[in-house]
Amino acid sequence: MVRDSAERTIRIKAGIPEIFLAEFRWAAGASGPTKHIHKEHCDLFYVQQGSLALFVADGWRELSAGGFTLVPPGVVHTFRNDGPGEVRFLNLHVPDEGFADNLRGLRDSWDTFDPPEDGERPGSEAIVQTPASHELVSVREIELQPGEETRVNGHYYVLDGSSAGTGAFGCADEVLSAGEAPLRALVIA
Repeated sequence: MVRDSAERTIRIKAGIPEIFLAEFRWAAGASGPTKHIHKEHCDLFYVQQGSLALFVADGWRELSAGGFTLVPPGVVHTFRNDGPGEVRFLNLHVPDEGFADNLRGLRDSWDTFDPPEDGERPGSEAIVQTPASHELVSVREIELQPGEETRVNGHYYVLDGSSAGTGAFGCADEVLSAGEAPLRALVIA
């Protein structure tokens, strides 16, 4: 656990070079960072409970439970909880680009920058000054019934089931099995 207060809780689940994953809890009224961009990684949000106000590109939108947003490099974004209750969400950075170490207080700088002053839109050279060294990730939610299994190529995180809150973060080809109970997971590739 990195932070735990009445306003917010952050639990890092994975912080390896390929992926950062954390569980966040934000109380009503809590705000995230100021508007910013990333040049070398995607920032992903998956809401587990409640509603998250997310600013992406040029406006605010609400993301409710089960909602997912992928913010590619160069896109201005931030988030907050407008309430009334708390929000719980997963935050992924692919690749990590130093975010886990930043949250742990082990580094002062990482792949986060102020938005461009000229307001240029995503995809312009002014925003993405250094081309991202990776492809945009894909994320999908899968459900398995008892006894079912599937082959996973990429990382995964178990949302519901007997192994909820666990995942594999370096797998290239692994079999995921539901066992005796249904299983729901996010697959990130």
